[in-house]
Amino acid sequence: MELPPPTKEEFEWLEKMLLRPKGCFDDQRRAFISDFSTLDLQAVPGSGKTTAILAKLLYLENHLPLDKDAGVLVLSHTNTAVDEIKGALHDKCPKLFSYPNYVGTIQSFVDNFLAAPYFSQKFQQNIIRIDNEAYDDAITRRFLYNIEGFSTEESKNSRYFLMGKKCLTTYRFRSDGSSVDLIDGINGKSLVIEKPKRGKNYQDFSIKEKGRIKSWLIKLKQSVMEKERVLHFDDAYFLAERYLQFVPEIRLLLQLRFKCVIVDEMQDMDLHQHQLVEKLFYEGDKDLTKLQRIGDKNQAIFNGSIQLDDVWKDRSKCLSISGSNRFSNHIANIIAPFATCGDEDFRINGHGEGSLRPLLLIYDRESIEKVIPTFLSLLTELKDANKIPDPTGHPIKIIAWNTVWREGRSNESNVRLCDYWPMFSRDIIKNTIDYPSLKSYFFSSESDDISSARIRKNILNSLLRILLMEDVKTVDGFRYTVTKVQEHLRLHDDTGGYYERFLQIVYDCIYLSFNEDKQAAYSLLKSYIPEFLAIFGSAIKRSKEFIEGDRVLTGADDRAFFEQREQGNWIDFNGAKIELSTVHSVKGQTLSCLLYVETAYHGTHESEFLGPQFLGEQFTDRRKRHREAARVAYVATSRASNFLCVAVERQRFEKNIGSAASKFWELRYV
Repeated sequence: MELPPPTKEEFEWLEKMLLRPKGCFDDQRRAFISDFSTLDLQAVPGSGKTTAILAKLLYLENHLPLDKDAGVLVLSHTNTAVDEIKGALHDKCPKLFSYPNYVGTIQSFVDNFLAAPYFSQKFQQNIIRIDNEAYDDAITRRFLYNIEGFSTEESKNSRYFLMGKKCLTTYRFRSDGSSVDLIDGINGKSLVIEKPKRGKNYQDFSIKEKGRIKSWLIKLKQSVMEKERVLHFDDAYFLAERYLQFVPEIRLLLQLRFKCVIVDEMQDMDLHQHQLVEKLFYEGDKDLTKLQRIGDKNQAIFNGSIQLDDVWKDRSKCLSISGSNRFSNHIANIIAPFATCGDEDFRINGHGEGSLRPLLLIYDRESIEKVIPTFLSLLTELKDANKIPDPTGHPIKIIAWNTVWREGRSNESNVRLCDYWPMFSRDIIKNTIDYPSLKSYFFSSESDDISSARIRKNILNSLLRILLMEDVKTVDGFRYTVTKVQEHLRLHDDTGGYYERFLQIVYDCIYLSFNEDKQAAYSLLKSYIPEFLAIFGSAIKRSKEFIEGDRVLTGADDRAFFEQREQGNWIDFNGAKIELSTVHSVKGQTLSCLLYVETAYHGTHESEFLGPQFLGEQFTDRRKRHREAARVAYVATSRASNFLCVAVERQRFEKNIGSAASKFWELRYV
């Protein structure tokens, strides 16, 4: 595909269309916009990468269709990024958004161009839905029924395996030549079929039983795919692989249709997505398609991020955009040392207008709950001095890598976001509802029209809630989780068959609820609770009112119940709301002001992983967890456009960072 670079007049037109008055593209952006060969583009946070992509597409619009009526394929990882492109160009680029071109997510491309056509050819019918929740619901429902050709005992063994290993909704198909194999998850390993361990007299399934279980699992998943015509998003990639395997000509057809492929947010692609794009559109210099991969390796904190260097290998032509319009050099100099991909001279050029130096808030363990109030006081001072924008129109957030203690535990040396702000609740983010009564888990309006997977979750959450109310803890003194409950039941299962009984109760409650006999399901679970608690050496005492209570949430009448739950994750500040959340949740966002509080990851905090980087030393460590910490810190610190604040505990500060940090940071003690 040969296209001339934009002329001077064309660049002036692009700048007029996309930039502020008198704005212009610098040399790095012009080099990318002008180049239509196979390449990689590494762009720092706030670089205006999307605007550069828009300029390239706007220029391409005037040259569509390409040679031999070929088109352009634009892919991104998220709907948000796709919507941004469509919103900016839809009125300006009518040809780009019509045949033979395509603009969409990698998932929608795979669904529409590979999975759906192959499904239609193979089964002579169309897919009804590709959706994770719909798939979880469908397989949970089909799991309840017998499968033709299998005995009752074989079905029981299969259900016992799936429930015990908690893999009902997570196991996947993998293409294995002409046959199908099972794996434990997308990009995972072969599914190991073994009897869930319990008791001293444990005996694994026989080889024959394992073979029948595997066949049962394949039939179960096939029935969801063929009869329900519902797919998990992961299944679309399995069908895509089968399509390319059995109809290899499809690769050439796609290359002939799309002579230019632009993939944004490349760092967020998972292994199977990356491999599929490469298989379709890249074969060195021999490919018909010019593939351009765009992103920032340093921001890879999602799927398989720590293997990114093995997955995303730089092309021979690798361009870069090192200037950021989001923040000033004060913040740029803080962010750059956390970059895991780059040489010793790697730097970010901050072109933003902010003049505030980043701040380290240094606290003692006893003053940890004063960190956030201190940050709020600082914001008030800055607002009154007109040094930050009006908070009502510019987002402010408080973020952490880790938020709560998984089992309700805490200790003096390691911290989570909830130690800074005890009202914080991870359950709100996960949409986990602590209903006011056991009955509410079955009858509340909030639980209407829910999937069988959600019914199971409600049942298990209600049992965990009762254990918590009765103050039943593990031998280590921690709160029970579903996994710990199952481990306890298996461990104490020498004579009573406790674990099988537990699975059967859960199974029966799901079946009854899904078949609209919620009263029977509620009564069954209620009658089982004394037996359940006895296995843990407890009985109904503090939870009696909860178990016997009749309060059921009825929508509007109980809206305050949910609003009260959410207050712990928001802080009112001068008419604006400051959200407390995770680093991962703010990826891709631009914030006016940010407080990033250090937390423990596998017993180690950011200041312990990254002490030299707080002092401006470029990251070079190859250890896995250190690299993870660096990427999280890179993403976190690069969100702020005006004011960046990081909280570090005093002893860790003195041991790992020290007063030399004043060269880069303002220091304030809480």
